[in-house]
Parts: sequence; structure tokens; C-alpha cells
Amino acid sequence: MSSPDPMSRRAALGVLAAALLGLAGCGEVRPLYGSAGAAGYTAAGDLAAIRFAPISDRVGQRLRNELIRLVTPSGEPGNPDYQMSLQLEVGESDVLVRTTSEVDRKTLTLAVSYRIVEVGTDNEVVTGKAFADASYNRVASEFANIRAREDAENRAANIVAEQIRTQIAARLRA
Repeated sequence: MSSPDPMSRRAALGVLAAALLGLAGCGEVRPLYGSAGAAGYTAAGDLAAIRFAPISDRVGQRLRNELIRLVTPSGEPGNPDYQMSLQLEVGESDVLVRTTSEVDRKTLTLAVSYRIVEVGTDNEVVTGKAFADASYNRVASEFANIRAREDAENRAANIVAEQIRTQIAARLRA
């Protein structure tokens, strides 16, 4: 067996060293939800200070409850620094592919606009949008159709809640 060429080994080490030096200049990497950085900041601290405005419909309640679970797992704060309000739009459309004459497919779309303001001053801190699609089958049974739509609404609300949590954590962190 022949040994590797010393020039190719040096070239490979040179490329590796250059790549590592290039990555070193990318800036400071700090955990979004982890322990405090040099400035003593954690996104979890700001997230835990958010109160969520009530929403009257079932999908909105599901979204609000999921946000509370994700953003403030210990429950909403008694003395919040921020208030989040949500506006929801739920739509439904037909999927063009028809599986049989007894089953057709629907896609539910949940679009949410959110706004976070400081409590007491109403100064806008963060605004944004999130959306999700969830498909479901419609069949001859009306109960099955209601349950399938509710499941799609729940899936969409969970996806949107994850998106909102990530967006607000990143924006409050900046």
C-alpha cells in the first residue's frame, strides 16, 4: 500500500485551517433559549413576561393555549411586561385530487397576525405573521368530517404557535 502524498495532506490541512478561520469570524453564537450570555440576557426571561389576550373562538383558544404552553410553561405572569394580541383567519379549500367518489380532500389554512405591546405604555414591541396548512379527508359521516376538521385546526394551531414562539424569541433577542 502506498502512503498518501505529503503535498495533498498539507493542502487538505490548509483548506481545513482556512475554513476554521473563516468560521471564527462569523460572530458570536449565543443560545436562544439557553443560559444567559455575557450581558446576562435570556430570551426566556422576556418570553416569560408575556400575557396573551383572550380569543373567543375554538381555534383561537387552541392557539392561545399552545402559546402559553410553549412560551410561558409555568403559566402566564401575574405582572406581565408585554401583552400579545392575535388576529386569526381560517380558510378552507378543495384539493383538486379526488380519491374516490365518497372521499374528497380539503386543506385548512390558518393565518395569524400578532402584535406585542408593552403593558402600560402600549408601545409596539413586535409584530408579525405566521401561517400553516393542514389537510383532511371529508367522507359520508358528518361526525367524522367535524372531527377531521377539528384535528386539522389543532395541527395548524400547533404549527403556528411554534412559528410565533420562534419569531418572537428571535426578535426579542435582537
